Formats: sequence, C-alpha cells, structure tokens
Amino acid sequence: MLAPETLIHNRYRIVRAIGKGGMGAVYEAFDLRLQSPVALKQMIVEGEHLSRAFAREAQLLASLRHQALPRVIDYFVDDQGEFLVMEFIPGRRSRNAVAKARRAVSDRSGVVLGRHIAGRAQLSPSAATAGHPP
Repeated sequence: MLAPETLIHNRYRIVRAIGKGGMGAVYEAFDLRLQSPVALKQMIVEGEHLSRAFAREAQLLASLRHQALPRVIDYFVDDQGEFLVMEFIPGRRSRNAVAKARRAVSDRSGVVLGRHIAGRAQLSPSAATAGHPP
C-alpha cells in the first residue's frame, strides 16, 4: 500500500488508503495540477492479461457517462504501477454505487459495466468507503 504524502506520476499526492482488494488498492488523493481531490485506483497484481483488462476497464469507464458513475480523469502506467484516476465522491460506498448504476442504466453497456465492476472490484464493503475510514 502507498503511504500518505506519496507523490504519484508527479501529480497525485496520496491522502489515505480507502480500501484494498485482490486486484487493487484505492486511495483518496489530491491532484496537484487541478487542485482537487480524486480517487486513485492502483492495480497491485501483475501479468500481461491483467494489464490489458485494467486498460479495458479504464477505457470502458471513461466512455460511459451517468450520474451514478464517477467520472474517469486519467489512466497511466509508471514505475509505481498502473493507475486509474476517478472523480472522488465523499461518502460513497462502491457496492452502493454499483447497485445504483445497475438500476439506473438500462442499456447494455450499463449491464456489462455493472457485471464487470462486480467481478473485478473485489473490495469488501467495509474497505470500500470513499469518504470515511472503514
């Protein structure tokens, strides 16, 4: 896990860890360029097929627009890993966000996204708090 105050990609300063699952860790971070809080997801497992899946997740999330989904801001790979940068929504639990997205988005991409997130997130409900420590 990344320590608070760690600078990632010379832009994102880690504030605190939000949660950790089998494939990744999520942090509250601060975007020094835009001067705003963000959620930073770090893939912590290695493998070419997992890297491709993480990149596809970033592209899929970036292509979707819905009030129930956080906006994707950035995706990058550097010497500290692979990262997905998203809008930080204080107090939101990922499980609740996925459930809301599944109900609200009726087209096929929403169904695919909900299944994809549910299968990939692997964050426990207590570890997935985005606004308050678990």
